This record gives sequence, C-alpha cells and structure tokens, in this order.
Amino acid sequence: FGSSSKSIVRPWSFGEMVMVGNAAAVVVARRRRVKASGHISIPKRSKALRPSRAEVKQLLADRVPKETSEAILPTEEEVSFCMKMAASGKDIIKVWHQYLEQREAIADAVRMFDLSNTGTLERTELKEYLQYLNDGSQVSNKDVDIIFAEADVFGDGTIRPVELSLVSELWHKLSTRRNSSCSPFAWLRAR
Repeated sequence: FGSSSKSIVRPWSFGEMVMVGNAAAVVVARRRRVKASGHISIPKRSKALRPSRAEVKQLLADRVPKETSEAILPTEEEVSFCMKMAASGKDIIKVWHQYLEQREAIADAVRMFDLSNTGTLERTELKEYLQYLNDGSQVSNKDVDIIFAEADVFGDGTIRPVELSLVSELWHKLSTRRNSSCSPFAWLRAR
C-alpha cells in the first residue's frame, strides 16, 4: 500500500461508510486501502467502492484469531467465498473466523462424505452429510434442495469445502426452527 506525496486521501462519505458497515471502524481512502476492526461487508452497488481481492486477502490474513499459533494465508477460494458472503451483507471477519474454527472438521467431513473423490459434495453426498447432522434420521429431498440452493454460493452445482460451513449453519437454523414450533418454550419439550 505505497502512497505518493501527491495522492489526495478522501475519506468515504457517511452514506458510503454505512453501506460498508460500522462507519466508526472503517476508514477507506480513494486508493481503496482498508483498515478495519469490526463489521465489514462489501457493498454491492459500486465496484469502485469495493476493496481489491489482494486487499481482502491481506485483511483476512491479518485477522487470524490470536489463539491460532500458525500463520494462515487464505486460499483464493476462501477469499472468493468471504467476498461473496460479504457482498450478501455478512460480516467478512465473522465469516472468516467461523470458517477457521470449522476448517479441520470441514476437511474431515469432505473426506468422509465425498464418495466421488471430486473434493466437493454433490447433491446425494450432501444428503448423506445432512442425515449425519440429523443423527442418522432421514432428510427430505426438499430440505436438501433448500440447503443446496442457499449454500451453493459459487453456483457451480456442488458444495465446496468452504461452503460446507454454511451448510452446517443453514441446517442448524432449519432444524431449530422446525423443532421449536415457534414456541419460546420449545426447549422444555426437549428435556
């Protein structure tokens, strides 16, 4: 992020900062330098306001949780996933941290359920994974379709390892909603 003495630094307007997230935590110059702490999402509307891919990669590398002793550089696929999630309004740092927490378990799940050895989960393999999450109980094709449609962020017809964290989150929300029957006291029935 070199800068010349002739460059003019123009902070974003309040409206631009609100589109990105926490205005107090984000300062961006016209050269699209990003320094942040807190909620960061990438605006959909203006490509000029978006940080570059390299800036996002560096941001993610800088935001590895302190508990992690190793340096983790995000892969291009991980950067793309985080950028797509941020473009949909999710906090890019939160998405990255949640993914890092599940990274090893995701790799194990792909090894266990990727019967076609493609490195991704196809619809039938996804169904097996969801049944595993559902304690072995059957999962309807409709539920598989719902999860698949939401989690296939790249739109390539398979679930990549980075998308598997989203699958787990979506399945948890779907099963919690169904088990709650919209009752605030549903947890009592589970006892």
